[in-house]
Amino acid sequence: AMAAKDEPEASSTRASYHHGDLREALIRRASELVARDGVAGFRLREAARSLGVDSASVYRHYRNRSDLLMAVADRAVDRFTDELDAARSVHEDGAEQLHAVALGYVRFAEAHPHLFRLVFSTLGVGPQLSLRDNEKLPRPGQLFLEVIEHCRRTGVSDLSFRTAGVLTWTGIHGLACLAADGLVEADGIERHTREVTLGILRSLRRPRDSG
Repeated sequence: AMAAKDEPEASSTRASYHHGDLREALIRRASELVARDGVAGFRLREAARSLGVDSASVYRHYRNRSDLLMAVADRAVDRFTDELDAARSVHEDGAEQLHAVALGYVRFAEAHPHLFRLVFSTLGVGPQLSLRDNEKLPRPGQLFLEVIEHCRRTGVSDLSFRTAGVLTWTGIHGLACLAADGLVEADGIERHTREVTLGILRSLRRPRDSG
């Protein structure tokens, strides 16, 4: 409540936002602030102040800080998945699709570590995540499912996603987490991703044990 008193100019600026425009502006600005400072450093009042509106305006669109952060996570998932889909679409070969998606995944984590962590946090896809139910995979995981299925159909893999999915996704996700934490140097990302992907592909080509 006190934030509005601290910003006498906000009321005149606020009138320039239409209902949907302020929602969108808040998501964009909050995304920028989270990308810069991380979730722990995000302040709802700072997002409002930087847009020239008071905190009361924010609460008309989002119930609280977590509600806005969930919207930021949803937007980050869309951006993340779009980038992976664009990387995949360049290639017909299943192995090259897998490498392209893996590289896009790790590069996103390295370039946007705070958004990457938010996506898989309890404010993002964390509560819904289930490796037992393909329908509950977040969209980046669904995209891996599609690539592995393409590999199976084209003979690159002997295994379905249900069999190979955890191996594939966790291998790439683990490397991405290391990159997000700064433990993989930027100029080594492509080499490391290629090594991990080749290891995964060797496993996918291994016939299932008869027993």
